[in-house]
Amino acid sequence: MQVGRLGFAPAPMCGRVVFAIALEVSSVSWAAVAFQGDRDGVFAALRQMSHPSAEMREQGLKEVSERIRAEEAVRDRPDVQLALAALLRAEQRRITDHVATHGSAEDYRYLQSYQEELLPAALAVLPHAKAEAERELVAALVNGAFTRGSAVARAIAAVGEGAVSAVLERATSSAGSDRYKGYDLLGEMLGYHRAGTLRHPLSSRSEAQARRALLAGLGDSSITCRRNAIRGVVKAREHSAIPALKVLAATDPDDGRTGYARSSVRALAAQAIATLSATP
Repeated sequence: MQVGRLGFAPAPMCGRVVFAIALEVSSVSWAAVAFQGDRDGVFAALRQMSHPSAEMREQGLKEVSERIRAEEAVRDRPDVQLALAALLRAEQRRITDHVATHGSAEDYRYLQSYQEELLPAALAVLPHAKAEAERELVAALVNGAFTRGSAVARAIAAVGEGAVSAVLERATSSAGSDRYKGYDLLGEMLGYHRAGTLRHPLSSRSEAQARRALLAGLGDSSITCRRNAIRGVVKAREHSAIPALKVLAATDPDDGRTGYARSSVRALAAQAIATLSATP
């Protein structure tokens, strides 16, 4: 019997064991290669999303969106989350520039892609995002255009503590359009907080800041902002707002004589008093 280099004779089963180990290592290696290939496919799509060519960006976005819909593991990836946040910001700048030049976003070539691919993809990964990626996604989403009570508004508000700074920044902005969004988001967020459904519950400090900012909105100089603040206190079930609402219902200059009377500050305040008085 020939002795091996390490000084012992191989056992009869050794060949089969080595062969089995070799097969196992081989299968693991091929799995790693396949996984790397899968990751490379996502990496390629992410690179396309930052390409100077709009067509390439759209193609990369569609690939990433499909992978997000099909694979939960892709939704968990920070590189995907951060890439979507970056593309959101970039597209918002392009849309803003287009509006400045053309007066409207309606004929922006990639508006449909933004609305039907980019926003849904960002909303799909937001609940999976951690720390930095969550902050970036929230900041990008808050910076964009969205309507009151929309899926975007609800998703931002539902983040809770991780989004409260960005929302408070909007609610205390010098721009009326920002405050309008901020009051709506604060109402949604405080409503979710009350129901215990926030992703990150508000700290006592954040809750107090949010409530103060929302109540301050009842005295906003903008009529549309006051209207949204009223809607916000109803969503938040903020009973402490009733005294201020009574003043608005009786004395606010927006009395419904111009515009749609049922949406005037006075009418909304009266409705809010009735709703809050009837709910715990």
